[in-house]
Amino acid sequence: MQVLSSGHQGRRSTLLRAGPVDAASSARVSVTETERGLLIEVSDDGVGGAEPARGGGLQGLEDRTAAIGGRISIKSPLGAGTRLVAEIPCG
Repeated sequence: MQVLSSGHQGRRSTLLRAGPVDAASSARVSVTETERGLLIEVSDDGVGGAEPARGGGLQGLEDRTAAIGGRISIKSPLGAGTRLVAEIPCG
């Protein structure tokens, strides 16, 4: 249940950020089951520039994912939206 909760929180946090913070007009979410767990991809067409190192929601998301043995990759070049990929282990 912890994995499902973490996956849901990750998607929720990223989508909540996409509209008001990133000025995104659209967002895409993909959840895929793999041999090792869940692969969650969230992307938007916003302004980019997301930096987990500044603290806040993305840093908290990285911390929670790491606590259950997962990892997150965030790419957010200025002017080109944000793409987050989370690998969450199951089992």
